[in-house]
Parts: sequence; structure tokens; C-alpha cells
Amino acid sequence: MNEGPQVQAPRTRVLLDTNVWSYIADQAAAPRLRSIAREHGLEILVSPAVVFEQLRLTDATVRRRHLEVTTKSWWTRMMPEAFVECHEFVEALRRHRPDWLHGSPTREALARYHANRADWRNGFWRRSRRTPEAEARINADLAGDVPQVLGEQLRERQQEHRVANNAIGTLRLDDPTVATSTVRVHGSRRTHTMDSWRVHSAEHFRRCTTSRDNYTATYNDWLGPFVDLSRVKSGDEWLDFWAEVEPREMPSEWILWAAEVLTPLAKLNRGSAFDLQLTNYVAYADVFVSADRRLVRLVGRIAEDSPVAIARAVRTREDGWPDTLADLVGVAL
Repeated sequence: MNEGPQVQAPRTRVLLDTNVWSYIADQAAAPRLRSIAREHGLEILVSPAVVFEQLRLTDATVRRRHLEVTTKSWWTRMMPEAFVECHEFVEALRRHRPDWLHGSPTREALARYHANRADWRNGFWRRSRRTPEAEARINADLAGDVPQVLGEQLRERQQEHRVANNAIGTLRLDDPTVATSTVRVHGSRRTHTMDSWRVHSAEHFRRCTTSRDNYTATYNDWLGPFVDLSRVKSGDEWLDFWAEVEPREMPSEWILWAAEVLTPLAKLNRGSAFDLQLTNYVAYADVFVSADRRLVRLVGRIAEDSPVAIARAVRTREDGWPDTLADLVGVAL
């Protein structure tokens, strides 16, 4: 009897932290990881945030060894977080403010957009693999002092938490003192009382599209062909848009806000800024695997209060990551 076509079960999407990739590289275990993924139906995700962190390694030999593993085409190589954020933003505009979109993007603008997207899908990974020293310099020029600035912001928020006696185990993201903000636009008589993640996102996008730096240029590259950027401003109309958007439409923005609130409640270190980048991707994975107890707890806390489904955080160790991955079969499906 013909039972019809067989439907293949979806694979469990596994996002690995930088420390797990380090174990795999140091153990020359990329083929073993690939074998485990095939045997157990896992889709291994590697984010640009991991590569960014690896490019900052000072030991050239270690840097090359690690990048040799993470840049392989065996894995699902994700797009940068700015692309993910901008994609979510454009789709939200289609639903809520279609008049803010360009009706007909120019051929030149679309050509630049598609060339940039193609480069991030292939060129970036190829250059990081073949010429890591040169790519490290490019990355440093583009990122500038962003990691340092993020680190300073986290330390400032950490001090605020200490004054308020907040703790990661007890602070709830739906607590009104955390979840609600009041803002007034300069020159307006209106006062907006909104969810804090909306205020944070409105300011984040305004800053990322109106400042004059390389970081801003990145956002404008992804948005320029589609969005009338003159509408991206801190006016009443701008905040009205953010008041309408739901977390499920822009999960990366809610997660970014949540991570910036909770991260300073744990011990901060040099990798904390990169951890923030990595958390952008947990809405697009089923499982997040890390050897960092602090980061596993952070993602778990975000999941507890998250209005959208995010990856389950699982802790592993240097000699135990193969068993951890083998045990993930169907764990989040």
C-alpha cells in the first residue's frame, strides 16, 4: 500500500556558545560534531557573534584554529544580529506602517542590498577563514569601541541594581518598576507610559539609524532600500508605532532589552558584551549550549519571563559536550 511521501521530522536547532566551539577546535573534533549532528538530527547554528569574538583573539595560531572550525559550510551560518533586527523591523512596518516603506526601491539600492546579503552569507565566512588577520582589522574598524561602550553601560546598570537590591533570582521582568517607562518627546505635550522594552527599542533604532558611525551605517545598509529613514525619529508618531508592535513580531528587540536588564545582575567580565550579541539569536534556536554557568542561567531567566518561545539553555563541559549534544534529540520539539 502506498503510504504517500514521508515527512521528515524537523531537526533540533542547536546554538553553540563560543566556549563550546573552542573545545571543538582545540580537540580537532569538527568531524565528530558533524557526525553527532547527522546521527541525532541536529542542526548546528553558528552566529557571527561567535566569529566576531574569535577574530579578537590575540594569539594568531589559536585564532586560525578556531576560525577553521566555525566557518565551515557544514553548519548553518547565521546572518548578523543587525540584519535579524532590521528584517523584523521591516516586517513589522509592513503590518503597522506600510506608508513608511518605499513603494519601489531603486534597482541600485536593491543591488547593493543583495550584494551585501550575499557577502554575509559567504564572503564574510570565507575571508574569516582564509585571511583572519585582515578580517580582524576590518571587524575592529567597523565595531570600533562598541564592546567597550556596552561594557560601560552594563556596569552602570549593575550599580543601579545594587542600589535597588535587585537579584537575578528574584527580579521579574514583568515587575512594573522594570517593565514600564514614562517618556516625553522633546517639544511635545504628550507623555507616553509604555513597556520599557518598547522605549528601549525605539531609542535603539533611532540611535542606530541617525548617529554618524560605522555601526549606524550597518543598519542603514539593511533598511535603506525599504524604509523611509526620515520617519525613524523620536517623535510622537515614532513612539505610537512602538506602542503597537508585539514582542512576537520583534523578538530580538524584547530579548535584547531583557538581556541588558538581567546581564548586570551576574558577574561581568570581558565577554559580557559578546554575550549580549549572542542572546540576539536565542529566538531562532531550540537549544542553546554553553559551558558558562552564568550565561546559561541568564538565558534561562529570560525564558522564564519571555512572551515568545526561545531556546532552552543547557550547560555542558569541556569533556562532555558530545554526550550533551547526543542527549538533545527532540528535546525542544
